[in-house]
Amino acid sequence: MKNIESRHKKVGKMGMVMPLLLVLAFSALGNAQDHPEYQTAGYDNGRFWVAMVEAQKVGYVQGYYQGVTAGLSACPDALAAKKMQDAITTQTLTRNEVVKAIDAFYATPENGPILVINAMIYVAMKAAGSSAQELEKWTENQRASVAH
Repeated sequence: MKNIESRHKKVGKMGMVMPLLLVLAFSALGNAQDHPEYQTAGYDNGRFWVAMVEAQKVGYVQGYYQGVTAGLSACPDALAAKKMQDAITTQTLTRNEVVKAIDAFYATPENGPILVINAMIYVAMKAAGSSAQELEKWTENQRASVAH
């Protein structure tokens, strides 16, 4: 009986978190619809990111990571899925640290049009030990790709 009660409490807590994440996601979505400059090619960019409050950013990162994990869980090649997940997420940083790293990335105004998902890849590359030269080249390529 104790195990059932314990599981129920965990599910109850998780049940409270999900609506909060949905509220954060929808409030952020409304923000982007009111401001077309918050998107590049239909995706959220750095201008969108800097307009969010910290709680929204943490929710955004958490949702992204959960989405990546769920999406890749359907991949029939587990090794390829793991390699892809490692390339686009970081397990060495907390969600708050990822938020701070993305904030630092967007502190450079030229990075504003770069997609948030690409900023997350930048953070993963940096956390994995990419050199400053590799990161700068990658960033320059991102800036060039959104300049068109």
